[in-house]
Amino acid sequence: MFNSTIVDVVAGVLFAFLAVSLAASSINEAIASLMNSRGAALLAGIRRLLNDPDEDGLVLQIYNHALTHPQGNGAAETMSAVQGPLPAYMEPAKFAAALVEGVLRLHGPELVVAVVAPLEGVAAAVVPPPIRDAIAAIPDPQLRRTLDSLYARADGEITRFEAAVADWFDGSMDRVSGIYKRYSQLWAFLIALAIVVLLNIDTIHIAKVLWQQPSLAKGITVAPAGTAADALSQLTQLGFPLGWTGWPIGQYFSEDLSLLGWMNAIVGWLITALATLFGAPFWFDLLQRVTRVKGTGPTPGVKT
Repeated sequence: MFNSTIVDVVAGVLFAFLAVSLAASSINEAIASLMNSRGAALLAGIRRLLNDPDEDGLVLQIYNHALTHPQGNGAAETMSAVQGPLPAYMEPAKFAAALVEGVLRLHGPELVVAVVAPLEGVAAAVVPPPIRDAIAAIPDPQLRRTLDSLYARADGEITRFEAAVADWFDGSMDRVSGIYKRYSQLWAFLIALAIVVLLNIDTIHIAKVLWQQPSLAKGITVAPAGTAADALSQLTQLGFPLGWTGWPIGQYFSEDLSLLGWMNAIVGWLITALATLFGAPFWFDLLQRVTRVKGTGPTPGVKT
């Protein structure tokens, strides 16, 4: 029962999903790294968080701070002049420290206090103003109210205030991560769709061929360290129906009407591309379960 043709077809289709998912995620990650998409998403999130659309106030102070952007020189006058790639991640505690310092620097005029009986040539002492005064001078009302509320809850203790700011930043970054994930999934789907069209990885056609030739799925091996190139190469070596061999339409599609063949192919491509949204780990785990059902058991590497 478990070695039936149905299980072989399922295993073959799952392996095709795994191969395309690996390829799409690898290309997506390469593009994201090249374009520093995570750094851009983080900057956009901080810009919205601090209500600084021009990036010339607190945002610039954050990216000029060594704690949050150690690769910069700290002297940039505009965000476009910030040196080095934008950081893709900021620790909440370091962001809080940089924000408090930026608030004091921008909105807290220093108080010059003369020393007792100042002597000639002795400089006056310069002390920072109370943080509440600096917060009160923030022009944006929403940010001012938020920081003032956090400061009040901290009872005026700078350490507790920075911890509260760190928690506020961490919660906001969760939303930024969610937005970035949705955009990343969209790009992964578009990349996967391009791959399946270029290589003609049609789920419906693959399932039909595997039903007729279930032996094609017998040689599938699931390696935990497999790459996209390895998976696609294995599909080709096993003889899966990929590519455009047998084109034109009249030879490739078995239906009498080429329009129906096109419709079947488009649906098959969409199924394959949509499957990548679940991610390669999902299909890897599911394929392992199916191969165990077939009675092949785990590979030595997986067992170890």
